[in-house]
Amino acid sequence: MSMVLIIAVTALTCLLPDKVFPEEGTWIGHMTIHLSGSYEKTIDKSHKSKKDIEENKYNLSHGVYIQACIGPEGAWSQGTGTYDQSTETKHEVENDHELCLDERARPDRTVRPGDSEEHTFKSSTHKFGDEQSTVNLHITDDGSYSLIFAGAVGYEIRYEAKTIVRDACSGTEKTLGGEPRTHQAAAPLSWIAEGMVSGHVISGEGHKSYKEWINDVKAEVHFTQVITWFLTDDACEYVRNELEAAKKARDLYLKVLEEVRGKKLSGDEFNRLVLGEAGPTSSPMGTNPHTCSWIPGEREDQKKYLDQDDIREKYYRCLPQVIFESDLAHENWHQQTCREQNKCVRRANGSYDCKDSLGYSRHMDDPVNYAMDEVGAYDAKIGILMDWLKENCE
Repeated sequence: MSMVLIIAVTALTCLLPDKVFPEEGTWIGHMTIHLSGSYEKTIDKSHKSKKDIEENKYNLSHGVYIQACIGPEGAWSQGTGTYDQSTETKHEVENDHELCLDERARPDRTVRPGDSEEHTFKSSTHKFGDEQSTVNLHITDDGSYSLIFAGAVGYEIRYEAKTIVRDACSGTEKTLGGEPRTHQAAAPLSWIAEGMVSGHVISGEGHKSYKEWINDVKAEVHFTQVITWFLTDDACEYVRNELEAAKKARDLYLKVLEEVRGKKLSGDEFNRLVLGEAGPTSSPMGTNPHTCSWIPGEREDQKKYLDQDDIREKYYRCLPQVIFESDLAHENWHQQTCREQNKCVRRANGSYDCKDSLGYSRHMDDPVNYAMDEVGAYDAKIGILMDWLKENCE
């Protein structure tokens, strides 16, 4: 059994020529690994006159998205990652009927609440950005494949621990700790996939569940890992897959919106719920909510925003051109909504003068507005992809 293709891909290596379609023998696609876990429990150990309640909450959503092009002439890969984690523990102890010294001498006096302690611990981090990734693909003559991919998300977590001691007799309150601290770390994710090439497609989905002890909440937390991979040597197959992903993302915003109706959530909290269910995404484009301008990332050397040509080269190098165009249409929708809400007027030189720099932020703080803006943006992307497929593949 001879080996037809054995190529390893390391992130940020760009060797393939810039082509609209993959060349013969070149596979283009993406892989995702999404890890999530949560824990919430309240323990009431109160008895008689003593209050003793402990609350613990923990949430983690961590993922990597790897785009790759693998071919005879070389390889290209780009990884993006997210790390969203929060922990909150609170322990309240209160002796309701402990008497002060002068009260013991006068039993008829009304008893005040006794001393109490409140212990809290909070930690949080939210990270999205480029990450290192590695891909290794083996295809044999009989059509079987072995695909190994990995990514590591670097992040910084902020946490604080605080204890408040209240003296009921003296009326004093003392706070211990509370100074915020930070901790830097990297969270690696990896997977090995095996199977048979189906026509022009290598694809699949994997699942893994396990429990891990988390010291911050002093409990075992159940984690679920969902893994997907899709590679193809046919541009039409890639665009079809992108179209289905866009439809799924659009429908997910509507689904989560129905689930949270009546709940008090900010637009950002709503979006993080959606992303927590959707898993890692690759979108390198963004809109500045104050100026409505293009913000697709920064140059590492000059710390300046990348322009459209830079973004095309860095994230879309060997993908069908329509993928870039459809993502651009998606972001243009957001920019148009932003300009409407910020009351922007176009100048003669093509730039915009925005009268209300907070209008779009206020608008998007409502989950309904957030969902509708995303639905419109995804519809714009879907329309571009459908037109391209009709013209080139049907």
